[in-house]
Amino acid sequence: KRIFDVLFSIIVIVGILSWLYPIIALLIIIDSGFPVLYKQRRNGLQGKYFNCLKFRSMRPSSDNDKKATVKGDARITNIGKFLRKSSLDELPQFFNVLKGEMSVVGPRPHMVTQDEYYSNIIKKYTLRHYVKPGITGLAQIRGYRGEVNSDHDMELRIRADVFYVKNWSFWLDLTIIARTTVKMILGDKNAI
Repeated sequence: KRIFDVLFSIIVIVGILSWLYPIIALLIIIDSGFPVLYKQRRNGLQGKYFNCLKFRSMRPSSDNDKKATVKGDARITNIGKFLRKSSLDELPQFFNVLKGEMSVVGPRPHMVTQDEYYSNIIKKYTLRHYVKPGITGLAQIRGYRGEVNSDHDMELRIRADVFYVKNWSFWLDLTIIARTTVKMILGDKNAI
């Protein structure tokens, strides 16, 4: 899995990010200024903290590390709407993968405040920390992404994460990557 992560990340960074990063950076700067990247503290493998990288899609705010994004969120910039819908905002996480903090596929890392809250109310929540968090995951391709309106919404994500942890295979990873690519191209109605 680690060898695949490194090779896949290098291909994406050299083949896509090398030319797309400057374009997205320029669009972000024109739309809302600096910074281009947003670093958010997240829990990774065994609950250890790391800085998850994203192209900045929201206006700077003290709420960004505490308040989850909702539909119609006023913090989202104009270019941020496009980056989030297409999942292009996640591309800098391939640097997290190269550093060994993330995997290409795995449970998506949640905000620290969400981890603290849901680990106390959803059974098996912390099983997701038995593997490295992923840029994409089973929950995302099953439609469990976007706004969390209830504890049940999060529970559906966690069920998918736990299934992934217990049933990981290289074939499952390839299937998730393929379906994620399709969602990036066609757009994901649940992305906000």
